[in-house]
Amino acid sequence: MSKLKSLLLAFGTLFLLAGCSDVEVLNAKGPMASDQRFLIIYSIIFMVAIVVVVLILFAIFTYKYRYNNTRESGKVHHNALLETVWFLIPVIILIALMIPTVKALYQYEEPPKSEDDPIVIYAVSGGYKWFFAYPDEKIETVNHLKIPTDRPVTFKLQAMDTMTSFWVPQLG
Repeated sequence: MSKLKSLLLAFGTLFLLAGCSDVEVLNAKGPMASDQRFLIIYSIIFMVAIVVVVLILFAIFTYKYRYNNTRESGKVHHNALLETVWFLIPVIILIALMIPTVKALYQYEEPPKSEDDPIVIYAVSGGYKWFFAYPDEKIETVNHLKIPTDRPVTFKLQAMDTMTSFWVPQLG
């Protein structure tokens, strides 16, 4: 089998297997996760649209300025308008991605207001597992986190050995 066929087979297999697992980030369970889900989908759609436009323009310019085309010289030394446009387009793209992201970040900078006191959960990492302790309820669990709805939560993080990342994608 040729090298190209092997690469296509490998990437095709990876592409198909990538759909075999749940994307927990997109399965939002809280308000912050819902906003992050929107940001992820918005960014992906925006970036795919940009890639499609760039590929179409690439195909057009490749055809227009192909090697055997003698009508077009393709030599442009300076064009202030063109240079301004291709400077402003990335700036506009960055601003379009930045505005919803910054709004979401500042919206969740402060903890949400609630009449209830937050439930305190101690999350302790150790040896490829997580221990969750609920001191007010006198409950401890291993690798299973249960939180009540409509009540704020405060996590106290601790590591027994190596530092581990604590991330609950469904909560944000």
